[in-house]
Amino acid sequence: MGNVGSQFSVYPNPLQGDNMNLQFWYQPAEEYTVRLLSSSGQLMMANEIDHQSGNSTETIQLNNSMAHGVYQLETQVSHIKKRTKMWITK
Repeated sequence: MGNVGSQFSVYPNPLQGDNMNLQFWYQPAEEYTVRLLSSSGQLMMANEIDHQSGNSTETIQLNNSMAHGVYQLETQVSHIKKRTKMWITK
């Protein structure tokens, strides 16, 4: 399980399919932005999640034509932005 910070966890990592899960732990109700960037910084996916507070898991479906490689998963809420490496191994 890849740790995006004390507030989020993303799994599976490495990702072998088209679905990744973003788990929220004890988070306030807010809109969260999730972006997946290629190693060159190109935006591959963007998603807005309307989290209702507390704990939950959101499943995000990726484009099935994404190449294998290393990506940066960026999560942002308000002015706080965190990144973690995601490996896609299709």
